Amino acid sequence: MNRRGQHLAFRILLFLASFILYNLIDSIPVIAEVSHKILQPWQLELLALSSIFALLLFYLWSVKVASLCRHGPMDNTWQSRKLPVDKQWVLILLVMVVIFGLYSNLEGWIYGQMGRSTTTNQAYLEEALQATPFLGWWYVDTIIVAPVLEELIFRKIWMTLFFQKDTRQDHILACLISGVIFGLMHVDYIGLEFVLYSLSGILFAVFYRLSGDIRLPIMVHIMNNFLASLTV
Repeated sequence: MNRRGQHLAFRILLFLASFILYNLIDSIPVIAEVSHKILQPWQLELLALSSIFALLLFYLWSVKVASLCRHGPMDNTWQSRKLPVDKQWVLILLVMVVIFGLYSNLEGWIYGQMGRSTTTNQAYLEEALQATPFLGWWYVDTIIVAPVLEELIFRKIWMTLFFQKDTRQDHILACLISGVIFGLMHVDYIGLEFVLYSLSGILFAVFYRLSGDIRLPIMVHIMNNFLASLTV
């Protein structure tokens, strides 16, 4: 295997390791849901704390992955566009929130035209809410943990590993594939829901690609999940 092939294999292994870590952290609430009747309250509280701690470790992991795969300084790359948190940053965030809000309303209208009130994934969240031992934990996991995890794995890690070039081809492929993977992770079958979730993922990817700042799609994702949780 030549040097280029070795680099690609290394990146694939890093992504697979990241994906396994993501699924392990994502399964913590499921473990609590199915075992809360046999666990002591303090054990459930420990599980809740472990999900927050695991999220922090996953963020540090994403930073390490980025450092391992960076060819050189980020100057003159799409990742160098990251802005400090100031008025301009807040304005960009608000614009992104409005854009995603418009898309969410369009998505809701489409489901309404089909005579459906919610997605399969949303229905699952509602069932999980009824079964969860800690209401507060459900909200923290849905509004904070899940969005941060998903943006780190499907946007930051994915694009850092495979799409670092600041070219039109890389921008398009990075966003499309990121969106498709995001869609596949939220549905049980390929259909309208898959298309709509994929479009959501593409929007998050575009936000990250345009700004070079993973905090922006994370904040938009958090706000979207927060608003969605109000309807549960």
